[in-house]
Amino acid sequence: MRNCLIVPFSGLVIVLMTDLGCKKSESGASGQGQLSSQRPSQKPSPTLSGAEAQAKDLVSGFLKGETEQAELTKKLLPTFEQCKTAFVPEEMAAKICEPWKEAPRAPNAHLSPSAGQTEVLVASATTEDLRAWNERAQSFHAGYKRLAEHLRPGLTVFRFTFVEPGKTTGLTFDALFFVDGKWFFVPKPWRGLRRERHEDGKP
Repeated sequence: MRNCLIVPFSGLVIVLMTDLGCKKSESGASGQGQLSSQRPSQKPSPTLSGAEAQAKDLVSGFLKGETEQAELTKKLLPTFEQCKTAFVPEEMAAKICEPWKEAPRAPNAHLSPSAGQTEVLVASATTEDLRAWNERAQSFHAGYKRLAEHLRPGLTVFRFTFVEPGKTTGLTFDALFFVDGKWFFVPKPWRGLRRERHEDGKP
């Protein structure tokens, strides 16, 4: 798995090197969903076409220079309150987002495409897609099979892939969320399940 961050510092930067990873993947189909009716105070997600267009417009910022990449990475790191809007129960949200709960924001750590990757592709799946593990969901990491039960109903999960022109494989990142009118990025959230298994003494 290739490292796609420029990370000159320690501390949080080590966490970034671990969790802001990337993998080669084919671009997937898109999904549609709204935020759960169980949380009526939340604003609904954009419609399908609008959501993916907005997500693509947002992550296209990573195709710019290092300054823009660092600013956007910092902007998208989640607060714990944001994590709780995506993952249930709260204890699981804590395990998934522990690296970001109190960590300072390393100023020069950032997501970055590889040389020659000048385009970005966006795919999405809803909580329901991931729970059913249907065709739309299968462009996502297999860890979402188990993670899906901890996603709030009605969420849309986005993934984005930096590619060279004309290609459909490249560096893929997830998960990107839109809740309460704000975007946030939780790197590889299924790793929280690994932490849970280790705490329970499971391999």
